Amino acid sequence: MSDRRYDLQDLESSMTMTGPNEPTGVMAASSTGRAPAAAQRHAAAPSYGEEWPPVWFSLVQHGWTSIVLVPSRPGVSTLGVARALAAAGRLYDERTVCCLEAEQVPPTAVRKVIADLRDRSATGERTVVAVSSPLDDHGAVPIARAADAAILVVPLGEAGLSDARKTIAAIGAGSFIGAITVSAR
Repeated sequence: MSDRRYDLQDLESSMTMTGPNEPTGVMAASSTGRAPAAAQRHAAAPSYGEEWPPVWFSLVQHGWTSIVLVPSRPGVSTLGVARALAAAGRLYDERTVCCLEAEQVPPTAVRKVIADLRDRSATGERTVVAVSSPLDDHGAVPIARAADAAILVVPLGEAGLSDARKTIAAIGAGSFIGAITVSAR
């Protein structure tokens, strides 16, 4: 397992171990290289609920090796969802599955994240990528466009239709294969 986190630290810093975050719960789903030195590895796969394997099975039907999770509005993290999906994928997929944490990637690291994504795809590895909202993180746009597919992550009761439309337009509607609604915290 090789999860990676791209952070705001100096790109030449060394790897450190971190713990997992708990994912938010999925309420509904519809299915419509290598890292820079600043990458952080996660010691363990996160726990996940029984709702994640069916979502994983639905997503893999679309034939991607890289999929990006895009929040429907600023201020929403997709990291918990990405970790939960990658954990489900590790249990049920014959391929290697990793989670790339690319929220708030500095502009100088965007190309490295994309190169990492392409390198992993070239080996057949499945990569689930968490990005920030493209409405407040411009680096999310090229990263999302470099992935084979995108999923809109919508917090229940919080998503504004205007922000969701702007988010889809920023990435390109053709990239999206579905949406996952999650409980808001």
